[in-house]
Amino acid sequence: MKNVSWHEIIKGLGGTGLVKLLRYYGTKALRGNRNVGGHYYADRKHTVGLVNPTYKKLKRSFAGAQNDMNASRHCKTYNEIDKEANTNYNSNIMNYKSENKTVSEAHSKHLVPYCLSNLVFSKKVAFTLAEILITLGIIGIVAAMTIPTLISKYQEKVLENQFKKSYAILNQALLSAQSQFGYLPKCYYPWEGGNLTEMSDCQQLTANFLASLKITKTCKDHAYENGCIPEYRGVDDILKEQHKDDEDYDEDYWQDYATINCGGFNTDKILNNKTVYNLADGTILFFFYGSRDRGAVITAMDINGMKGPNKWGYDLYALTIRSDGNRFSFGFTGCSPVEEGGKSFDQMYKEAFQ
Repeated sequence: MKNVSWHEIIKGLGGTGLVKLLRYYGTKALRGNRNVGGHYYADRKHTVGLVNPTYKKLKRSFAGAQNDMNASRHCKTYNEIDKEANTNYNSNIMNYKSENKTVSEAHSKHLVPYCLSNLVFSKKVAFTLAEILITLGIIGIVAAMTIPTLISKYQEKVLENQFKKSYAILNQALLSAQSQFGYLPKCYYPWEGGNLTEMSDCQQLTANFLASLKITKTCKDHAYENGCIPEYRGVDDILKEQHKDDEDYDEDYWQDYATINCGGFNTDKILNNKTVYNLADGTILFFFYGSRDRGAVITAMDINGMKGPNKWGYDLYALTIRSDGNRFSFGFTGCSPVEEGGKSFDQMYKEAFQ
């Protein structure tokens, strides 16, 4: 029987014969060719001792892939294949000769070791640059649409929590001030609306109220210049802006309207003619009435102090002392304007304490 070398096999297959053979038998290995048990062997029986560089290179590649081959349930180790090849060599050659096939074909059939599904070239799946850029573009668009909403919701929640905190501090101080009387002080508006009751207890109630708070700084007049408050807009300026597009808009009318109904919270009054109290938690406090005879009966609070946005309906609210004969606490007032996009006192109260 003629021995066929690796040189002869590859030469007979052509310049790219080895690659073609790998791909061809790799495909058959994937299909599980039962004629050869799903495995294709290298016939080392007739190549031992050869110094052929192609054989050495291929042998090193096979040996380096040993661990990967062992991971496959259809693969055998190099030693197992070598032993089986030596055992079955003669019988395989005789089978091929009985089918009128040449010894060269038999050697070619047993050229490639291991499972060729692990050795043939495979196409790696990867994203193209265009696909990556398109994906990033979509992510950017979605982020641009959702992030502003998320930030807005977060800021609303922060202001809601600060409102709850500041209101609780003021209302607790009010209850403490009221408890010192031993009776319901005569300094409140009816709970369901109406005019102020007798004011005989307002001055003492205000003093008790302030004494129950942790005040860190007091500014008498010119509070804005002295750095006790940020630059607020008063009821007069807000009303004029809200009605400037009215067909019959009259600036003097709205100025007079604000002054008559809520003049204590006009811009000039707030910035220059108020006693302002800065609390330890950052809340800013000032009263609607300038004199202490009414004092705290209507109070404005900035729930986050000097921080923005410093707008009515956002972080600045007015509230008034109300009672129905039993309850005694701060409630709504008509002199708490709402700037564009803001919330009324009642709305914020419900959201904070629901």
